[in-house]
Amino acid sequence: MILSPTVHFPINETVFGLIALTKVLLSHLKEQKGGIINIASISADNGYPFHSAYSSTKSAVMTITEALNIELAPAKVYAKAVLPGFIATEIFTKIEGSGEFPPPYQALWRQFVEQQDHVKGFHPMLVARSVYEAATDGKFD
Repeated sequence: MILSPTVHFPINETVFGLIALTKVLLSHLKEQKGGIINIASISADNGYPFHSAYSSTKSAVMTITEALNIELAPAKVYAKAVLPGFIATEIFTKIEGSGEFPPPYQALWRQFVEQQDHVKGFHPMLVARSVYEAATDGKFD
């Protein structure tokens, strides 16, 4: 494998998984005049150190969603993306424990994490509320 699992996995799961799932559900969505709500991230617009693979997948989610919204509008199917900010999860401890950082980058990684320690992040329920609002607000653009 040319790419490390840390890079390959998020691209495969987030981008290709989104495309595959959309393709499988498309006929049903058209029949039901349904909608698609994808989860992107503010990282789609802003690159953060050590998150290039993550940020690029979220940019792809946003771009795919925008294109789907235009392409599916004649079928009365909408597509929207929710772009949450920093959520109170264990994302940094999971990355740190992965052992993916070569020694020259470990000090930079620790410095980045220490800068984030003061940020508690939003409760995941806020993302759920945003998804619900996006699905029920009646706005299809």
